[in-house]
Amino acid sequence: MSMQVAGMMNHFWLVLFSEDALRQAAGLRYISHMIDDRPYWYLWHAAHAGVYELDLLGAQAMDGYDWLAEFVVKYYPDKDEPWYEGLSFLEKLCRASYVFQTPPSAGGGCPCHSLSHNHEEQRFADLAESTGAPSYAGRDIIPPDFFYAGHLYIAFKDTIGSVIRLKTQTSWQVAVTQNHTIRNGDGQPLTSLKKGALDRNYSGFAISNSIYQGLVKSWSSFHQYEVNREQIWRGEGVRFLNDGKDIKTEPSLNIERIIVQTELVCREEDVLALVPDGDLEEMHLEN
Repeated sequence: MSMQVAGMMNHFWLVLFSEDALRQAAGLRYISHMIDDRPYWYLWHAAHAGVYELDLLGAQAMDGYDWLAEFVVKYYPDKDEPWYEGLSFLEKLCRASYVFQTPPSAGGGCPCHSLSHNHEEQRFADLAESTGAPSYAGRDIIPPDFFYAGHLYIAFKDTIGSVIRLKTQTSWQVAVTQNHTIRNGDGQPLTSLKKGALDRNYSGFAISNSIYQGLVKSWSSFHQYEVNREQIWRGEGVRFLNDGKDIKTEPSLNIERIIVQTELVCREEDVLALVPDGDLEEMHLEN
């Protein structure tokens, strides 16, 4: 099922980048399809200096749909972006490390893959120094929770419609509850974190909503959906507590959990099945 979804997504991206109107609706400059244990895509957004990663976690059959696919949204900010300051100490260390030092391309070709192609000379000029994405060799050492912004879901029913859903928070925070020192693999101290400090305050909704809105517009155009219905649920968020040994969670009135959903159908009379989600039961629907 995952390969079926990956095949449709790749066809979608191919058509999107062959038509300027679709690409501009998505707000994208470039895309790179990657695969190791599962498919994922790097997306260079026109409005942001960093690089998005859309990681296909899996797909399954579901009543009323051909498939339901789940993606993780990550964002690798440029060091000059405000979002960069919200990263944790270790995320910043990772972002500045060899993990993001993609080798230069041969012959002026695609820098993300270090391959030579017969592209026009200036096509990837803005990526000549750095792609902003992890190198293929270094990506595996990045912890799964690093650079995380949200989850994205697509439920698809051929000839009827799709449901696209984003789940995230206004901010993903990690608060320090005990003084502790971060050390490298040799035991040498790298930094000390003080009780009461925020080690991470990374925007969730602001980052992931750009990709979500662009995907909704371009997916709708690609499938020629005529009807667009959007809903937003909000609820109390959580923050993470780090004592230097364990990570725990606690409710936070200062953080908002957000679920945004767009229902896209071919005709007004088309009806899509409910996509169940236990998180919705604890949240309120905006009027």
